[in-house]
Amino acid sequence: MESLVLSLNVVLPLLFLILVGQGVRRLKLCDERALKQMNQLVFKLFLPCTLFNNILSTDLKTVLQPQLLIYAAVCVLAACAAGWLIMPRITSDPRKQGVMIMNTYRSNAVLFGMPIVQLIYGDSQLGVMSMLIAVIVPLFNILSVIVLESFRGGKARISKLIEGIVTNPLIIASALGLLCLFSGVHLWKPVASVIGDMGKVSTPLALIILGAGFQPERVAENKKELLASVSARLVWTPLAALGIAVLLGIRGVALVSLLAIFASPNAVSSYSMAEGMGSDSELASQGLLLSTVFCIPTIFLWIFCFSQCGLI
Repeated sequence: MESLVLSLNVVLPLLFLILVGQGVRRLKLCDERALKQMNQLVFKLFLPCTLFNNILSTDLKTVLQPQLLIYAAVCVLAACAAGWLIMPRITSDPRKQGVMIMNTYRSNAVLFGMPIVQLIYGDSQLGVMSMLIAVIVPLFNILSVIVLESFRGGKARISKLIEGIVTNPLIIASALGLLCLFSGVHLWKPVASVIGDMGKVSTPLALIILGAGFQPERVAENKKELLASVSARLVWTPLAALGIAVLLGIRGVALVSLLAIFASPNAVSSYSMAEGMGSDSELASQGLLLSTVFCIPTIFLWIFCFSQCGLI
């Protein structure tokens, strides 16, 4: 019963916030243009504040786990390689192939990962997740540029790789947080308070925006491609990454942080990246919407199983 209650306590707040977003859409409180603008505000301002604040408040002695960071990075690379081998066999369209490969390894770790760890372990344990994000988010972006460039007939130019890294707000926030953390810099209290308050806004607002952007009528096409990429994102990738992690003895907040990375839905930024790089942005949008909806039961099952087995 405790495992069931824990799972519901983690998953239901995410679902309710998404439903609030659907209510916003049905009541026509925001149009598409406003939603896009708010989404930009969240991912360029509020979420970076969350990352920066979490890293800055991290106790390095307890969260700096090189082996965990290496394991997560290796799993991302392995998932990308598996997608590269399998997805081109499912469709012959290179623009779809690139998106499907990206969906195999790239998750919405920041948006869905933070609240999962926060709800289970509280704010004091977000440091492990923040450190993982500081490594995984840059890797996501580098691989995505390589994949999408390769599957639209182009070449992954070094200049584009560098530009994608240095201009990503989440990467910038992570780098600034690590710089302040290692240098021992203490922010002026009013500034730190503002950053903390802005960070608290990010998760609920982003989930509401996701809910408001969900359009079921747009997922009728691409059934084969969606089945392959969504199942890879929510079932096969987490099954491999988390199964091996359990066998290696990873437990507690470290295991939940890995769950947050590998069992989360597609990254919201996948759509804008696919659109900007000439890939199938419609497929990216549909994959984002479906994985966001179906991650609710899959994340619930992961948390329930881990709790029942005493792993978290």
